Amino acid sequence: MKPRTTAVGQKEQNGTVEAQNGAFKRYLNQRLQARGSREFTTAEAFDEWLVEGLSKENSRQQARLQDELAVMKPVAVTRMPEYREQVVRVSRNSTINIMQNIYSVPPRLMHQVVRVRLYEDTLEVYYPSLTFRTVYERLQQTWPGTKGDAAYLRILHLAASTLESEVQVALELLLESRTLPTVEAVRDLVGPLPPESPVLPAPNVDLGSYDQLLEEVAR
Repeated sequence: MKPRTTAVGQKEQNGTVEAQNGAFKRYLNQRLQARGSREFTTAEAFDEWLVEGLSKENSRQQARLQDELAVMKPVAVTRMPEYREQVVRVSRNSTINIMQNIYSVPPRLMHQVVRVRLYEDTLEVYYPSLTFRTVYERLQQTWPGTKGDAAYLRILHLAASTLESEVQVALELLLESRTLPTVEAVRDLVGPLPPESPVLPAPNVDLGSYDQLLEEVAR
């Protein structure tokens, strides 16, 4: 036997792995046909069904797997990344094209370059802005040390509890007017915080009156 190296990006050259993948796909297709429907109520329900099928298929190979694990040595590996990154430019329609899918982003990002993290079922879009860094430096010049840090943390808390984009616009306006960007000044531009929903205690319902009413109706 002569070893052969698979070329980068040519996964179809690994016949053994591709054959196993094809067999598993046919197995899942047969299970779907036997199930009578390819519809699932939720994505979680499909994941559970897929894991169940994978566990059943892998259980047949446990004996051979244990034989191989007995002679294998541990390999020092690092954790695989949970996401992939892409750098894209926002279109004039404030959209980005990720893997041939169109997603909308805030209009203020039109024509800007953003960094996108692709997770299994979510996307995270990052736009590097120097506004917050400039605000931190300005606060440190006014209140060096912990007082400036506390003032900056209040602004971050306001951004997290409202909309970061609105807070950033407010900070840019304050910096342009040479006004100290305190959390009070930012809040005046952003607007009041949304009211908190009241927490009402669960009422203690006495069902005895209903039973008495039913008894009277029965008479």
